[in-house]
Amino acid sequence: MKKVEKMKTLSKNTFVITSILILMVMISSCSTQDTAVPNDDLSKGKTPGTIRIGAVLALTGAASIHGQNEREGLELARKEINSKGGIAGKQVEIIYEDDQTDSAKSVTAIKKLVEVDNINLIIGGTWDFLANADIPVIEEGKAVLLSPSALPDTITQKSGRFFSVHSPIALHSDSMEGWMAKTGVKKVAAIVVNNPWGLAHMAAIEDAAKMQGVDIILEEKLPSFDQNDLSTVLTKVSASGADGLFIAANFDDSALLAKKRSELSIKMPILSGENFYTALATGKIDKKDAEGVYALKFESGQSDFPNRFEKEYGKSPDIYSDTAYDALYAFKAAIEKADSQDPDRIIQSLHEISFDGASGKIFFGDKNYPENKKSVLGTIRDGKWIKDE
Repeated sequence: MKKVEKMKTLSKNTFVITSILILMVMISSCSTQDTAVPNDDLSKGKTPGTIRIGAVLALTGAASIHGQNEREGLELARKEINSKGGIAGKQVEIIYEDDQTDSAKSVTAIKKLVEVDNINLIIGGTWDFLANADIPVIEEGKAVLLSPSALPDTITQKSGRFFSVHSPIALHSDSMEGWMAKTGVKKVAAIVVNNPWGLAHMAAIEDAAKMQGVDIILEEKLPSFDQNDLSTVLTKVSASGADGLFIAANFDDSALLAKKRSELSIKMPILSGENFYTALATGKIDKKDAEGVYALKFESGQSDFPNRFEKEYGKSPDIYSDTAYDALYAFKAAIEKADSQDPDRIIQSLHEISFDGASGKIFFGDKNYPENKKSVLGTIRDGKWIKDE
């Protein structure tokens, strides 16, 4: 009898303990859910919390210069937004992942954000091959990927869930024509990296040459991502009879070009892509070796952005700081317009929003990128990029 009563007591105690544990799990679950805003209408939500945005950036590896610039732009935007009440009254939190400039690691990071963290609004795809790897995962997870720097004309994985704040390289054709007209070149040698980014530049210079009646007499496609044998290539350029040189190369090759230009006494006008000035700004190129080189950029937007950036970081903004800054503000505008974080509603809103960003006018319209930004030509003087008038 005592044994039966003891078993009943143990059973009762077990039931009580189990009930308490279940209750604790339910409370913990509710508490966890309260920290993030669900995807329904924000104006109806009374639950305090944060709006979480994912960011998969190349914080290390070959693209780390760009990735770190993007992080600085994002952080400045986040601080500004939160200081002014956040998005729909919710503070913004950015969950960072480093893809190490590796497409496999980028895919893993995207999956982690979507499947584990339940985040479906993501800023990332620092370079085109990273974005191209990410897009199928974004499609599968029904998320949205907004890139500050992947070029629209290098994206082979077409998707309505991918947007880029950067304009196509093809828009640089007008500035390339301006360089040809200003310098009077008639025979141009073109050196580009043999990847989608480089080939987009080659297509643009070819279009500009056709419009100006200029001959592209030498096309060199660099086989490696960076650190190519430029001495041999530049010897070919010197022997080609070219009177102008266009180059779209990565940082180390841009630095080597600048150095070899002096060593080989190359006097012809040189036009470079954006990476040349980035290599100069980050100390890879001595300013005396860059003097007089023409460089392409897209026109800047908000005139006070450089001042605010310098106040925050003690330095001037570099390439893609402004487009990353605009990417977060684009999500802010889309979330507020949609009154939701639902990815499909965000996609619709991204096509409708319009604002003056740090990198220029942000208006996607029926595209997945802003095609209204103006390309500008500048010359490097005393280590600074000076816009040509």
